[in-house]
Amino acid sequence: MNRDGRTQRTNGRELRETLITQNNSDSAAPSRHVIIVDDNFAVADGLRRSLEDHGHCVIGMAASVRSAKALVSRTSCEVAVLDIDLKGETVIEVARLLAKADTPFFFVTGFGESLVLPPDLSDAPRLEKPARIEDVLRMIDTLCAVDQTH
Repeated sequence: MNRDGRTQRTNGRELRETLITQNNSDSAAPSRHVIIVDDNFAVADGLRRSLEDHGHCVIGMAASVRSAKALVSRTSCEVAVLDIDLKGETVIEVARLLAKADTPFFFVTGFGESLVLPPDLSDAPRLEKPARIEDVLRMIDTLCAVDQTH
């Protein structure tokens, strides 16, 4: 968030530079309000438990595009973790809603770099499945830190 209380998105290059230069201090990161969108309950619930074990608050989970859109429209999160493919549907509409609300998000996908995103989302950060919790935590911290500096 910038000084006047507004949030702004960052491009992928700035995010990568921030990830590379981010200080790996032992200080505890602030708790974040997180939304998880994944159609695999075991994966989503495991991620929820891990995030909560690390001090974050998962304020909602969704397993379909329809429920994810409803969740995004009725809650206010600080960051969202999105699986790209939800039983054959993509979360592109959900990502666009988050971007429109200036809410940081990132994709977690098994498609790797082979997945081509629409131009308006091509710089969105992504992690490849299976994502290590350390990488997810670092991405959350980085996106929220970048979001607050703009």
